[in-house]
Amino acid sequence: MTTRSILIAGGSGLVGKHLAALLSASGHQVKILSRAPSNPGSGIYHWNPSERSIDPEAMDGVSAVINLAGAGIADRLWTPWRKRQIINSRLSSTRFLVELLNKGGHQVTSFISASAIGIYGDTGEKVIHEEAPPAEGFLADTCIRWEAEALKVTSPKVRTVLLRISNVLAHEGGVLPSLLLPFRFRLAMVFGSGKQYFSWIHIDDLCCLISHAMDSEKTKGIFNAASPGPLMFSNLITLIKQLKGGWYLKLRIPSGLLSLAMGGMATLLTNGTRVSPERIIDTGFKFRYNEAGAAIRDLIKK
Repeated sequence: MTTRSILIAGGSGLVGKHLAALLSASGHQVKILSRAPSNPGSGIYHWNPSERSIDPEAMDGVSAVINLAGAGIADRLWTPWRKRQIINSRLSSTRFLVELLNKGGHQVTSFISASAIGIYGDTGEKVIHEEAPPAEGFLADTCIRWEAEALKVTSPKVRTVLLRISNVLAHEGGVLPSLLLPFRFRLAMVFGSGKQYFSWIHIDDLCCLISHAMDSEKTKGIFNAASPGPLMFSNLITLIKQLKGGWYLKLRIPSGLLSLAMGGMATLLTNGTRVSPERIIDTGFKFRYNEAGAAIRDLIKK
């Protein structure tokens, strides 16, 4: 394996931290873009996308740029201000990185940029591949604009990969802690009909997939980053009940009540997408966690 210098935007988030640890353990030099002052000894390099400023040493020797930057989708209610922040944080960071890549004078050969399966909207039982048309609404519009910026890379030597990331399962963040919280009170909560499909990916598989996309010349364009084992939400909750053991009251929260409490953000819980990872598998990537049971069992024991 060739040792590389890799630049990560959004390296302080859940995925970024795990990815940086994985790449460092593999012998790569990892640089993190941060709004904090530069600290090269710790691998931190200052940038401010909205002001088009970056530590000039950040790009030195870098052969891969990974873009995970953006305000959290589920961190706060979607007020008009928060929606603008979610969109602008993604567009400004991606636009600035693309400008840097198109300027030349660097050694970057691969650009991996995050997106999300929210681009597909609520798709019922239909199995969704990358060529599926985008939906309408806030999440889909955010992803459409986000991807459009990433696809503006014109440098012929830079291979661009867009990863439409599904629900990330991790012990210390992502969606799993929220799903597990009601179980502390002996409640197994099902949101909406429970028939919506829940596409997911274990944090370890996601980081390995990003690394694969960085290294594999076969990987170019748009890919779904989701495990081969999506399942209906009610079945997911039943699975967690079985894994935790004991008695729990299964409680369904109607979609209307969720909308009253959360506004448009309720779609994060009630919409479902049955995503296929066939295209990334065809490039040679192998998932370690193909079934939700194995993934959740691994994370619960941590």
